[in-house]
Amino acid sequence: MEFSLIPGHSLGTIELGSLLWNVLSILRAEQATFKHVQICWEAGKPATGYLLLSITSPPTRLLFEGVDQRLLLIEAHQSPSHERNIGNSPSLGEWVHYQNQPISHAVGPNEPGVTLRVIHRLFGPTYPPAPHTSHHNEMVVSYPGVTFSFSHEVLSRIILSVQPTGEECKEDEGESVQLTEAYFKPRMPKYMSSIDGDLKSAKIKLGRVDLEESTSITFSFHSSSPNREIADVKVTIGSSTSEDILCEFGAPLRTFWKEDDRMKIHTHLRSNGRSGGQTEDPNPYFMSYFNIGLDFLIDPITNVVLKAILHSNIPGEVLFARYSRCPWSLRSMDGNLDIALSTDKATHTNQQIRASFAQKEAEDRKPEGLADNGKLCESFSSQAFEGSPDQRASEVPTPAISNMIEPAMLLDRTADVIDDGLVLRRPTRLYGHPGIVLEVTEDDDVETVWLF
Repeated sequence: MEFSLIPGHSLGTIELGSLLWNVLSILRAEQATFKHVQICWEAGKPATGYLLLSITSPPTRLLFEGVDQRLLLIEAHQSPSHERNIGNSPSLGEWVHYQNQPISHAVGPNEPGVTLRVIHRLFGPTYPPAPHTSHHNEMVVSYPGVTFSFSHEVLSRIILSVQPTGEECKEDEGESVQLTEAYFKPRMPKYMSSIDGDLKSAKIKLGRVDLEESTSITFSFHSSSPNREIADVKVTIGSSTSEDILCEFGAPLRTFWKEDDRMKIHTHLRSNGRSGGQTEDPNPYFMSYFNIGLDFLIDPITNVVLKAILHSNIPGEVLFARYSRCPWSLRSMDGNLDIALSTDKATHTNQQIRASFAQKEAEDRKPEGLADNGKLCESFSSQAFEGSPDQRASEVPTPAISNMIEPAMLLDRTADVIDDGLVLRRPTRLYGHPGIVLEVTEDDDVETVWLF
């Protein structure tokens, strides 16, 4: 078991700034090395709180930022002494290598282990040690890109954290302050090699039927250098084709036919837009890009994009860790500003969507015979729809007619799994608007966005 230490960059194959999905893919591919992994998150704010990934062997902790789900900090730590004796696992200095040799290789014959003198021998001089912020019996010594913590004068943990460099550094802080704070105040720089080509944003602009305008998504990407910007990509529902997707995003990680047609029961015999809605038409197929949190549904005849699904990758939900987080945002009708973000609560997003459509409504579209009391319909529970259809129609305020969401459908993604011992029960709710459906969790977070 050997993991090369590159200060400010990586430990083994795990690189600072990497997306959670990318790190999990590495761990899945190397299960013989990483045998046991545990993920913890903040239960009170699963969509935005920090995520901690703990690896038993080698003993490592990985801290991810909650909004973008990027790796902020790597901590390799010493196993407890009793675990070393039982499992015969190597010490920290033996499995962490620097410049093609284990750190412990520099230990002298009369030294108890990897001490501060050994680190000075390998890395040279630096500023005096400082107390560890969390482990009060330990002292830390920092170098650019890496921090070493000592317990009873022997190395107990190695910490790598992301930090801005060059012009991004604070000018009013000295180097010693930056080095001391680096290990407990990680900050993502704007440009890193590990983020090159990753999805930066996906801005959604909902279409308008009255203007024959289709829904579109504008994708922006990270670059590793300010001198090499990556052009934006625009995908329009009903217009962009599978060839466009392949050209801009490359080959999908998975392609499969859409075989689940159970939602068709809710279409009320409406045409599917192809060949008069005949049932013998071939099923569309999905192009899945798990690494950027996207699915595209493609028409097999016209090759046009029928639907796009954007995933938020929220911890604790059924789809967690299957997709990377897509950092989507919802644009205003004029396209000038963001009115909702992927980390906003669904209540806010639903309100913004309703308000956007309400602003574009014409007053002459009001149905006759309905009372207008100027109030929006705020509740769509079963109690709000008691009584006959005629009674319900006469009680609904006019401004609510086109803004109203249908009562939320329940979706249980675990219902199709039979007799596998799965005990996770996290049903979601589906809220529909013209051209968009929100899949909402029990915590009122938006897990997926469906655009059509």
